[in-house]
Amino acid sequence: MILRINNRDIEVKVPFTLKEKMIGLSNTININFGMYFKSCNTIQTYSMQEAIDVLVLDNQNTILYILSDFKPHKILSINRDIYETNILELPKGLGKYFKVGSQIKFIKK
Repeated sequence: MILRINNRDIEVKVPFTLKEKMIGLSNTININFGMYFKSCNTIQTYSMQEAIDVLVLDNQNTILYILSDFKPHKILSINRDIYETNILELPKGLGKYFKVGSQIKFIKK
């Protein structure tokens, strides 16, 4: 999937297997893509090398929360039903282009 942010296209990867979900952005340096975790209400950044921006979405991809500069070695747990919550991890600094209540629209590759 592609997400257009401020006239820039960012690739967004969707992990499907448990292994892909566990790895996520771990050990990635100079993050230049996003990760979309469907049916997810908890993330961890223990093995990450740099901070990210996190968008918490509902099932219509409406932004519920924006966490900018979410540091490595942390856990984020959202008090919402796992099947009604999705998480979009983005490179640090991109969260500023979004607003709570707006809807994310992905472009298919």
